[in-house]
Amino acid sequence: MALAVLLVLGSLAYLVWHSVTWLEPLVESLDGCPVERGTACFTSEPFRRWLYAPILAAVLAWGFASGAATEGRQGRARGYLHLLAGIAALVIAGLVSNL
Repeated sequence: MALAVLLVLGSLAYLVWHSVTWLEPLVESLDGCPVERGTACFTSEPFRRWLYAPILAAVLAWGFASGAATEGRQGRARGYLHLLAGIAALVIAGLVSNL
């Protein structure tokens, strides 16, 4: 159970850090987007890197946290594998954002 809590708190900290770091460049990328393009701006590369990837990583981390909690409740010691997978999801999203 402690691994699940650790992973959820880590993913929330990652989302806060990511928001502080990448919110301004994301808004600046929208400033250069013409209004007539419509929703095309929301499927552009900056949105994939700075919005969708971190949200996907956080949802994956929460899913892995649920798996770690389930493993712990069932008395199995494999929850650390879920923890590692959740951390890997957050690290990969961080690397994608920094490209």
